[in-house]
Amino acid sequence: MRRGHFIAGQECGQDGPSFEVIDPSTRAPMGHAALGTAADIDRAVTAAQDAQRSWWSLAPGERERVLLRCADHVETYGGQLTETLMAESGSTLSKARFEVGYTPALLRAAAGEARRLYGDTFPNDRPDRMSMVLREPVGVVGVISPFNAPLALLVKMAAFPLAAGNAVVAKP
Repeated sequence: MRRGHFIAGQECGQDGPSFEVIDPSTRAPMGHAALGTAADIDRAVTAAQDAQRSWWSLAPGERERVLLRCADHVETYGGQLTETLMAESGSTLSKARFEVGYTPALLRAAAGEARRLYGDTFPNDRPDRMSMVLREPVGVVGVISPFNAPLALLVKMAAFPLAAGNAVVAKP
């Protein structure tokens, strides 16, 4: 199996340079994954910038619902995710189960934060004025997950910026 990058909802890059993914416990090849190029990064960041505008415009409750659905999907496909973690990273069964079990909790915690992005108001030097701080997303956040807990740490780095209205470009 040959896998590419997922950019703007499309798989791309499967025909370019790649590397072999090997199950570290059996040394058996699992497939090939695309190597990223500078052009791939540019495309991913541009797509994320475009998506971020509509993502930020969603009501906090809608961003919360999306993250909660993601948590539900991790639970639904937990068995497959556990098997994949074991094969791809050499994780033990108990560690992979823990990571897959912990991930929905991270998503649900981030989902709850979507509604708690309060601003502040405070007195101004002028008695007839009030000053406000409004929270806005920074834009596109780039995250790189490590090999030792690829699912949980990727979700931990991505879910909270997503809850705040940012877009995320992830490199697992």
